[in-house]
Amino acid sequence: MVAARGVAPAENGYQMWLRYPMAADGNRLAEYRRVIRNLVGDGTSPALEAACQELTTGLSGVLGRPVPKVQAPAAGSVIVGNARSALIQKLVPARELQGLGSEGYVVRTVPLAGGTATVIAGGGGPGIVCGAFHLLRLAQTQAPLSQLQIRQLPAAPLRLVNHWDNLDPDRDTNGYPIGSRSGPKTKQTPDGELRNKSLWKWDELPSLNPRYRDYARILASAGINGVVVNNVNVSKHGLTGWRLLTAPYIRKLAALAGSFRPYGVRLHISVSFNSPILIDQLKTADPLDPEVRRWWARKADELYAAIPDFGGFLVKADSEQEPGPAAYHRTHAQGANMLAEALKPHGGVVMWRAFVYGSTMKDFPREVRADRARQAYDFFHSQDGQFADNVVLQVKHGPIDFQLREPVSPLFGGMPRTNLMIEGFDYWAPTGRDAAVCYLAPMWKRILDFDTGAKGPGSVKRIVSGELNNRPLGGSAAVITVGDVPNWTGMLLHQANIYAYGRLSWNPDTPVEEITEEWVRMTFGNDPQVVRTVSGLLLDSWSIVADYTAPLGVGGPLYGRGDPPTAPATWSGVWPSPETRTKNHGADKKGVGIDRTAKGTGYILQYPVPARAAFESPETCPIDQLLFFHHLPYTYRLASGVTVIQSLYDRLYSSVERLDAAYRAWEGLKDRIDAERHRHVLDRLRMQLEDAKVWRDVMTKYFLALSGIPDCKARTRAAPAIQKKTAGANR
Repeated sequence: MVAARGVAPAENGYQMWLRYPMAADGNRLAEYRRVIRNLVGDGTSPALEAACQELTTGLSGVLGRPVPKVQAPAAGSVIVGNARSALIQKLVPARELQGLGSEGYVVRTVPLAGGTATVIAGGGGPGIVCGAFHLLRLAQTQAPLSQLQIRQLPAAPLRLVNHWDNLDPDRDTNGYPIGSRSGPKTKQTPDGELRNKSLWKWDELPSLNPRYRDYARILASAGINGVVVNNVNVSKHGLTGWRLLTAPYIRKLAALAGSFRPYGVRLHISVSFNSPILIDQLKTADPLDPEVRRWWARKADELYAAIPDFGGFLVKADSEQEPGPAAYHRTHAQGANMLAEALKPHGGVVMWRAFVYGSTMKDFPREVRADRARQAYDFFHSQDGQFADNVVLQVKHGPIDFQLREPVSPLFGGMPRTNLMIEGFDYWAPTGRDAAVCYLAPMWKRILDFDTGAKGPGSVKRIVSGELNNRPLGGSAAVITVGDVPNWTGMLLHQANIYAYGRLSWNPDTPVEEITEEWVRMTFGNDPQVVRTVSGLLLDSWSIVADYTAPLGVGGPLYGRGDPPTAPATWSGVWPSPETRTKNHGADKKGVGIDRTAKGTGYILQYPVPARAAFESPETCPIDQLLFFHHLPYTYRLASGVTVIQSLYDRLYSSVERLDAAYRAWEGLKDRIDAERHRHVLDRLRMQLEDAKVWRDVMTKYFLALSGIPDCKARTRAAPAIQKKTAGANR
């Protein structure tokens, strides 16, 4: 039975999904109060203290009455402790407690005199915390708690979020001064909040902001165990992120790491390959130079003396003006291994980004340089097996650059002797601004489930976990847009991306629908209409955005940057600009798309034969990637019988119609969600609908002019006039 619904008090989204209102289902509430009466913390440690604090707060909220912490376990106790403790081993079968590692956990109902108790046993501190959050997740979603038999371990050791934050508050992620004509304008929400202000207050550290601990709680609750706190662009265009390796900033980092530690979240930083030159004026950063190697070893010693659980380095090298080993005619393996050598005595890892294109490729054949999709594979494939065991190659999910409809990078099937991790994203760039709802879990699931064809039935998720090729390291990283705005993400529904990313990185076999429903229930409550409506909106949002920015897989990217006179008044930084991106979409008067088959750029040959077979013919190629792999006449008929040009028109128009339906569906939840959060999302959906119409009209006008073939449904129209930005336009 579900209790009568009531609208919650206004919320600003700060709690994210860690909200603990009293269970609304009367029968479930009665069950919870019967099986949970008090809390027992078995032992002492910062992690156990953090878990008990969260359980006390959360269970007291869900039960609507205090859940006190007591010393002696009894029927109705929630007993929390390490799997090695005598009490836990007395209550839980030994086979359940073996092989948990530091992050695995057991949540189990056990008999106790007079009834039952609930045991949360972690293999280590992080496992204790993750187990506590699992129990709370069940209670928040009104799942039964009376007969629990749960045992979980993470799929991969590295599950990180990457912040593209700067030490320089006046510079964007590319290093340009904010507001300059060279880079994006300051991002603003409709409420006037600065979207791009960093979460980290470097001028205040080592004094700690309470948000840091809350952020660690949020990450741990989703299964995320690491944070790279700064931008991968560390020194280009005057950026000064390299200063994090200096003594004053190491003290700041140590304080930040201390606030993360109880929750099992490790701190990592991006570093400049030229750090020895920038910091101590060495004459070279050559990775084979003995003095350079000694410099990095000393720096690693300094870091670990201050931060014993420091995670390691993330490096962007020889890409987009960031320095790297190519300047010294060294390979990327040699550069990465130098850093790995310095970190290895301390257990640290090097995450080396496989994002290299442009000037670094000047010695490659013209056909490689002509197709950016080929470049990462052609550059790194030959170095397979040359990287140290504590180096992991961080590979973007697709071969271009964070696009919504590009295929899985062929590097995942092409480097079996190298540790690999997958890099995804949760940020606004492909859509124009941070107003857009674009829930990426369905896209991530498709990528993780993709069969590379490299080794039997293997798939990306088994490669990045290390399982398929028996590698010691692997995992995932997501570039996220968390900042200092009250709701953390700017657009409140972006929170769902962080949660879903964490849950899939912990267990990529979890159904996306299950994860989505969890998030909705935890964030907005268990009202069936809210759960059904918001889940449906989220699950449909990625394909909607992809249909108006990349229909049939065309493009990548199709937007412009900067602040020219044609930039839409309401947008910050990017706008649809197909006329300036012809090399990305390949459209001409005869057809559209890029031929990446063996007869074209040859990109398709980078996949093993089994995976290649699905892409090489237009008849078998997945419809959403058709124009990524093939240049087709506008009149080419798809399996549906519809021509390519008509399918482009149909998708552009239907995306706006579907988004309008989503807007109206959310509007219908007015009396079921608190007014503040309801209005916040409704305002942004309204902006997104306006943006989608601009995309639709710009793109249809462009393809009509090129093809000369009108929409058979007579919907094509002239694109709206785009006004130059004016002060206050973002409101």
